[in-house]
Amino acid sequence: MRWEGRRRITKMHQQCHAETGRTDAASWAAEVPMNKTEFLARVQAAGELSSAKDAQRWSEAVLTALVDLAPDSETRRQFITQLPGFLKAPLRGKAPRTLLMDHEGLLQRIGAALGTHASEAERALTCVWSVLRESISAGEIADFQARVPHDVASHLAGLA
Repeated sequence: MRWEGRRRITKMHQQCHAETGRTDAASWAAEVPMNKTEFLARVQAAGELSSAKDAQRWSEAVLTALVDLAPDSETRRQFITQLPGFLKAPLRGKAPRTLLMDHEGLLQRIGAALGTHASEAERALTCVWSVLRESISAGEIADFQARVPHDVASHLAGLA
């Protein structure tokens, strides 16, 4: 990715944190479980989306792609278990599969689910991951990142 793209992504990440009002998500992620309304409101605000329905669509597309990165059923199960309740059901009902994807493949998968280009998929990933980091434990985030492809893990860690 060229320097201009990285700077734009960093700016989007900062905007996501500004919208959520928190900068140290790991320190308070497990304080109170995030409910559906709060989660979607944060994604909606961070992504400047017009509705909670769009925020849910973004969340489901990003999380489906992330779950498909899980290298085994145990990683997948642990990750899904940590998600806010309303996001668990669609993922649990989905047939398990592991797709070998790098960061670009992940963006293409998210983009295909949303019917958009990679830049919009990157925006969705940035915003949903930022809110997700606030809603599940730092240990689970670290565990998930340790099990996905290195370039994806590095990118997700850079969104912290």
